[in-house]
Amino acid sequence: MDNFNYQFFEEFTKLDKTCVSVYQAEGGTLGYLEQMRSAGTGADIVPRWTTDLEQLHRYRTIYLALSQSVEAFEECLCSREDVQWVQEFRNKIMERKDPLARLHNRGYRAEDDAMLRLEDERAGEIVIQAMNPRDRYVNGPVMVAVIILGVVLTCLVCALLLT
Repeated sequence: MDNFNYQFFEEFTKLDKTCVSVYQAEGGTLGYLEQMRSAGTGADIVPRWTTDLEQLHRYRTIYLALSQSVEAFEECLCSREDVQWVQEFRNKIMERKDPLARLHNRGYRAEDDAMLRLEDERAGEIVIQAMNPRDRYVNGPVMVAVIILGVVLTCLVCALLLT
């Protein structure tokens, strides 16, 4: 039985370095994963976004297990398909066909997403600031009048229908 752990470890190390050099992702694949997670709209725009995110996270976990324990290399943690996926993902990054590149090619900018989130937060703050305890009762008399009018109209309609 083949143990692909060594090949996997070597390929993932290359992928990690590629993430640093291409995306200036501090921490390599961890930085890449963080960029994917921060671009919350990616799953709506890029096909296989969620699948790639989950696979990359899974493979990073295996990589960390291998890097932290020599004994882990003796277990069969990886298959040929795992090694191939890491190689293909690295090639996608090099060819600018990876999920983040595809997202940016579609006009997404992290700065725009961050600005939208900031605007949403500020809008929420404005609403909260406007809710002064006195403001709750400003429309109270109007609401009472509307309710009374509704009851009166309902009674008139019922009286007309019964006659």
